[in-house]
Amino acid sequence: MASSPCSFSSVSLFVFLSLALLLTAVSATRAEVAAAAAPVAPLIPICKTVIGAGNRYFDISFCLEALSSEHDSQYADDYQKLAIIAVELLTANATSTSTQIGNLLKKEDNVEGPMRWCLQACQELYGSMLQMQPRCSDLVKDFRYGEADSCLDQAAREAEQCEAEFVRRHVTSPLTVEDDCAFKLAKLASALLQHADDD
Repeated sequence: MASSPCSFSSVSLFVFLSLALLLTAVSATRAEVAAAAAPVAPLIPICKTVIGAGNRYFDISFCLEALSSEHDSQYADDYQKLAIIAVELLTANATSTSTQIGNLLKKEDNVEGPMRWCLQACQELYGSMLQMQPRCSDLVKDFRYGEADSCLDQAAREAEQCEAEFVRRHVTSPLTVEDDCAFKLAKLASALLQHADDD
């Protein structure tokens, strides 16, 4: 299963570019730098396109990190296949987050009141998201982009609702990174689908 771009080991775009410059400065061969850039470079036009379409949910660095995490640069001209990758990453993120919530509830049996209520609400929200994900994926694969977009929008709302539970109850969220990642992955998949019809 795909790993979450919020936990994968590849560096951010900024660090990646800095590393490329550093390698050049210490007389690294052009081949080494090119090899390091290989998974990212073909995706730059795709990410620029989805960012340039009025997206306000994620930046180009997130797009590049997410899509290059699977090293599927051969799909750099296929918005549908890249959307499928984003949906798989969202599923992986939701699975990991759901497990994390379960572990927090088990490990911290003494957690009571607002924190427990928030975690239980998020457990339900991520459970719902995971139930929807196979359908979201099938809709993308079947070219039913309108329905897929609605499915992904629901996933994004559930991630937002999880984080909003902590805000509403004035509790520090242990899931901020995960919620943000799930939200952005759902929006990335939707943004890619907006251009899939043009393929």
